[in-house]
Order: sequence, then C-alpha cells, then structure tokens
Amino acid sequence: MSLPISAIKNLELTGVDYRTYITIDENGQQLEAEPSDSQKAILVILEDSIGKMQCVLTQDHFIDLTMLCETLGRNLKGIEPDTSLKIAHALGLECISSLPGLTNYPCIVSPQVLDAEQLYFSSGRDGHYIQLNSKGIQSLFVNAERLNFAKAISQFKPPETMAGTEDEESIRKAVQDFTTLRIKQRLETTLEIPPMP
Repeated sequence: MSLPISAIKNLELTGVDYRTYITIDENGQQLEAEPSDSQKAILVILEDSIGKMQCVLTQDHFIDLTMLCETLGRNLKGIEPDTSLKIAHALGLECISSLPGLTNYPCIVSPQVLDAEQLYFSSGRDGHYIQLNSKGIQSLFVNAERLNFAKAISQFKPPETMAGTEDEESIRKAVQDFTTLRIKQRLETTLEIPPMP
C-alpha cells in the first residue's frame, strides 16, 4: 500500500524531495517504530465566521487558542470530527494529512516545525508518513505564515516526584484550614449577642 494519490500530487507540485516511512502494513503488522511526538507534524483545522484555516505544529505541542485568537483578532475553534472526516474523505484520505497544500485554507506554521532538521508528516493514511528534511520542510511552507501559537505539552505536566506527597499535603492543609474557618464562623453565629432593648 503506497501513499495516497492526493499526497503524492501535492509533493510533486511543490517539488519537495521526500521519503516514505511506513510503520504498519495493510494487515496492521508493525513494520517500523512510530516516530516520537517531537518528530511528528500535525495539522489542525480551525474555523470561525470568517472561514477555515489550518495550523501545523509538532505533536509534542498544543495550540494556545486564546493567544492565537488575540493575535489574529479572530474567534477560532476546532472543527467537528465529522467535518474533519468529510474533508479527509473528499481528498481520498482516511484521516486529515499534515501536508498543508491539500486544502485551499490559509496556513500558519509554528517555529518548531520550521526549525526542525527532519519531520514526519501524516500522509492521510494510518501508519504512512512522509519524511522531510529541513530543506523540504521550508519548501512545503513557503506560502505559510510563521506564527508562535504553540506551547510545549511538557511545560504543563507536573513533575512525577511532586505529584504524590505534595498534592496530599496541600489537600490536607486546605481541608484543615477550611474546617477551622467553618468552626470560627459557627461560633460567631452562635455567640452573637442580640442588641439591648
């Protein structure tokens, strides 16, 4: 099973040199190791009343939608999964490819993608990737706008060592403080002396 025709045509039109990287065959057998999240480019389609746009970032990052909307002056949100499937199927794909040229939507790309030495792009077929080097990546995004809209997922994960004991201690202290406050409030209410006649 090869790459989808629409993906091949897109790569030929841009004149990008690429390699095919297949992790699973048509029977679901593992052929190669899956690329790491930092090596995979993903494409997310967003929309608002103005129209749709596509964002390309690495899989170890997420879109800071608030920052992106403020930067662009738009009210963007992710498209529905059904809409995503319809777009993919209209292009002859199983799922949305991370190649930006398959749709006519404006494209923004994160610096992590443009600064990468090598990335794997989903071809639109599960387990089938398009491997591009730095030069190929630059060529692919020649018409895209470089914009800083992605944040590293790792920044928002609590360190493993902190997760257990510190969480328990902070919960215990919060409950204790709350209990003390409630007792004080009850005492004040109970001991309230009515005014003299």
